[in-house]
Amino acid sequence: MAAKRPGKQVVVAFRVDRHLAEELERLSDKSGFIRGAIERAFHVSCPVCEGRGTVSHETAAYLGRILGRERALRCPCCGAVSPSPGRGGIRGPRPGRVPPRLRVAAVACGHCGVDEHRH
Repeated sequence: MAAKRPGKQVVVAFRVDRHLAEELERLSDKSGFIRGAIERAFHVSCPVCEGRGTVSHETAAYLGRILGRERALRCPCCGAVSPSPGRGGIRGPRPGRVPPRLRVAAVACGHCGVDEHRH
């Protein structure tokens, strides 16, 4: 059961056994831990950074060229990047060319749009 609170946040309650409750109480940021665990369960780790959240400058430039050329779009809701509808395979990079910033999509990504998941 979820209760709405001001500021777009929602409180979610769920049952756990006594032992898990005791372990959760030991955490300094229980809510942050639970949010992180749920996020990891719903998302796949990046195959490039392997979940570290950083890549080399060369790798970032390479990926930026590919995403720009493939006309990738950024979700206006969650910020996820995905290819434009109807775009096909990925071609090799064009050396020395810096792509423009990714366009923000007019509509939310599949996850946010289909589930009406507005952050």
